Amino acid sequence: MYKIIKRLKKRRLLDAVHLHSSKSGLLGRAACRMAGVSNVIYTPNGAPFLSGSNFLVNYIYRQIERVGHGLGGDLICCSASELEEYRKIGIQGSYVNNGIQVKEQRPAATRKDKKVFRIITSGRIVPQKNPALFNRIASYFQQFEQYQFIWVGDGEARSELFSENIRVTGWLSTEQVKDEVGEADLYISTSNYEGLSFALLEALSLHKPVLLNECVGNRDIIRNGLNGGYFNNASEAILKILHYGNNQDMLTIMGQFSQEICANEFDSFQNFTVYRQRYGRNLQPMLQDVS
Repeated sequence: MYKIIKRLKKRRLLDAVHLHSSKSGLLGRAACRMAGVSNVIYTPNGAPFLSGSNFLVNYIYRQIERVGHGLGGDLICCSASELEEYRKIGIQGSYVNNGIQVKEQRPAATRKDKKVFRIITSGRIVPQKNPALFNRIASYFQQFEQYQFIWVGDGEARSELFSENIRVTGWLSTEQVKDEVGEADLYISTSNYEGLSFALLEALSLHKPVLLNECVGNRDIIRNGLNGGYFNNASEAILKILHYGNNQDMLTIMGQFSQEICANEFDSFQNFTVYRQRYGRNLQPMLQDVS
């Protein structure tokens, strides 16, 4: 990495270095410091010190992040709540929301069969996404044939999704994922933490109301309950799913709010403009900060 950065700098082919994820963030900032490159941005896309299985592991991750910060560069998180977690450990920075191409998204697909209430999520089946919680929620509804749970994706923790009313699709094409999400009634996230989930933003753009585990990354999505709600445990999620299932007329309006929020706050074109300014070191008018 150091050799590549040094060679690009020597040929004047390098204006800025943008590093994503904790491993590349640490190694990349070290390489940039060795190569004398100061215009460096680090975006964690999920704070690593929230991912450990115990306090000691997370403590080590926090120290690694502090070491990386000391090597130079600017921290730009992908959500406000992620930045708040870094500030708690004494690391200052800014944030630019993740975004998707909202204007190019087609309207949500519709289906004629409304007898089944479909709850969907999308992504890797890994511990960070908490498939065990998804399974606990779904298992309550096994006695109700009208409720169906869908996980779009695959991963190492697939065995934790064993409730009979869960359908795991495996990996699908982008268009197939949009079809699955578009035909669902409610998008759910059981994640332990996020940076700011692109799959969740896609669901917003497809007019889906959302039900989210209240965690870092997810906290930036709901607006006064207009486009969905939060839960802190399986019981709360179950009660809200029952409420939505018994009041499905409200979901159309909630989905409209989801799309509007996505277009106003999570449009990739608007957000990339901020990064273009940052790459050019024109910081002040563009970067968002959390007071």
